[in-house]
Amino acid sequence: MEDFYTRSFEKEYEVFINRMCELSWTLPEQGIGYPKVENIQELYIEIQSYDNVPENCLRVLFVQDTPVGFYGYLFEPGDKTAFLIGPVFLPEFHEKEMYQKLIELVEEESEFNFEKLIVSVNKRNDLFLKVIQDTWRKGYEEIEMDYDVQNFEIQTITHQVSRLDQSNPLFNDIAKLLGSIDGWDEPTENLKEYMEEDGMDVAGMMWKVLISGVLRTWLFIQKLEGKVWLRT
Repeated sequence: MEDFYTRSFEKEYEVFINRMCELSWTLPEQGIGYPKVENIQELYIEIQSYDNVPENCLRVLFVQDTPVGFYGYLFEPGDKTAFLIGPVFLPEFHEKEMYQKLIELVEEESEFNFEKLIVSVNKRNDLFLKVIQDTWRKGYEEIEMDYDVQNFEIQTITHQVSRLDQSNPLFNDIAKLLGSIDGWDEPTENLKEYMEEDGMDVAGMMWKVLISGVLRTWLFIQKLEGKVWLRT
């Protein structure tokens, strides 16, 4: 394809990238594996959690001076391992040739920057899945998610932690608690999406009818068979 090139993130591309994030959220065939985000604000939160900034992480794809998609790298500054963000294309450019060219470009870019590049492929993104299976090695990777918790008294507890489902009367409150951490715009709908489509388990510890804590297991990250490929 002629005149295929990329540009690093600039503020003027924010609206376009936000549109691409929304597109990947609503169209299963364009779904992102990890990080899965609904809009650019959620993507910013993911990037910030790696102590990085959009200018270092995001790229916009152009064909003949027209933006047609975006991708990027999720990593901590100085780290030699990175997760591939996306890619996501406009529907008219969602084709195998574009994914092939993108992967070639990514391999060239990352060769001198990272020792290991990881991509988590949404199982419903058939085109990307077919391209990545041809040249990358299927592997496993676990990442740690942690949050700084301030002003909490450390104490021994014996309260039971139970798995929660959508029938729990406090489900909406649980969703709001998780949404406050991740910046979800629609916490209840977002949590349902993760539980129903992505296999996310949620457990809570209740004390005096209050939510004392919530645990979550990201199955699509901790059990990666068939969804993550490592470039050798």
